[in-house]
Amino acid sequence: MTALSVQIDQDLCVASGFCVRRLPDLFVETPEGVAALRSGAHETAGPVDVPDEYVVEVDQAEVECPAGAILLSGGDR
Repeated sequence: MTALSVQIDQDLCVASGFCVRRLPDLFVETPEGVAALRSGAHETAGPVDVPDEYVVEVDQAEVECPAGAILLSGGDR
């Protein structure tokens, strides 16, 4: 099984905050107001592997993102 990974296209992000509200343990807002991903103690645009317990929420965040800025790859989708 391939791990699901997620990344944010920060050029597309319109700072709606849907992802941050859905899953604040993984998504954060940068000082510029766009979404980023938590990766340890750092913020990144990704890609990062999605922990198993967050797969459903990340999948829903991709659907909810009005800008289509959340990009998923891998996994058994």
